[in-house]
Amino acid sequence: MPFITAKEGPSNVGSTIYTTQYFDENGNMVIRSDGSKAWRNNNPGNMVYNSRGFAVRHGAIGSAGGMAVFPDESTGRQALIALLKTADYQKLSVSNLPEKYDKHNATEYRRMLLSISKLDPNKLIKHLSIQEFERLRTAIERIEGWKEGHED
Repeated sequence: MPFITAKEGPSNVGSTIYTTQYFDENGNMVIRSDGSKAWRNNNPGNMVYNSRGFAVRHGAIGSAGGMAVFPDESTGRQALIALLKTADYQKLSVSNLPEKYDKHNATEYRRMLLSISKLDPNKLIKHLSIQEFERLRTAIERIEGWKEGHED
């Protein structure tokens, strides 16, 4: 059954990392623990949650750790792609993307993004080819991390 809602759950004993609780329409619960926050939340881009925000309009079913939780990895990935295709992102150069995407860590994020993607730092996102756009998305997901944990 598909998940219809999700929320942050308590940390496991001996851990400081929150769990993510997923619920289906019958109230059955699946708990994701350990692993990366991107994996726990099915959110490859680690998009921030706002109850009326972009992630909700693109399929988020809850929040955990301040991040959007999506029902599956594909929905989370499609939300990231949709975000990068908004006017606010399309007008940015690859080098300027980190100021908008992760402003608290922009310098290091930029270094990693350019190193992984091998894209022209001055190229506008709206001018990226399909292959270059895919390299950008893949680089963001790699930076954000995807490490599977436990599902109970």
